Amino acid sequence: MIKLAIANQKGGVGKTTIAFNLAQILAERRGTKVLAIDNDPQGNLTSSFLENPAELKGNIFNAYEEKDLEPERISKSLDFLGSNISLAPEAERDFQIIFRLKESIEKLQNTPSLKTYDYVVIDCLPSFGHLHLAALNAADYVVVPVKPSPYALAGMKDLFDTIKRIKKYFNPNIQVLGIIINQVDGRKLVMEREMEEALRESQIGGKE
Repeated sequence: MIKLAIANQKGGVGKTTIAFNLAQILAERRGTKVLAIDNDPQGNLTSSFLENPAELKGNIFNAYEEKDLEPERISKSLDFLGSNISLAPEAERDFQIIFRLKESIEKLQNTPSLKTYDYVVIDCLPSFGHLHLAALNAADYVVVPVKPSPYALAGMKDLFDTIKRIKKYFNPNIQVLGIIINQVDGRKLVMEREMEEALRESQIGGKE
């Protein structure tokens, strides 16, 4: 089981769009079973997958309450755990909740009645906090969408500092899988190419 967190503390960079499409693309591969998770109280990924988010059945909120998870079937190879505003108070609870998402996913994986998941795709909320840390603690890899802007590198430094701390204290196996320069504007190719070069040359997402 490979767990991917789609993360950036900034909003509007395309995290949900990438998580939505990546989960479906992976599920289309023959013999691949995928679990998509909306770990954001705003529930944007939930709205993407469900016609009526109010009828959400499989809620990731239960993971933080240490209750059994019941993923919702989206297609033959794709299951889903959504979220809504009920998840928001969990971000203010005690530090122990950062371990519960990982524990719940592992418990789910060991449930005999469910087919083993090959991939778990976690859509993260656009801010730091316990829910954000829980996703990074549960993940094997982090995919970082970034929108080209003059301040993008500065903003990403905080994220990579957080990933390094997670790696040091909680999840030694987590790795940055890659950075996606998203929402590219063809009229500003010079700035976007300069940003790509800066990302490649910097150590911001490199190994320690």
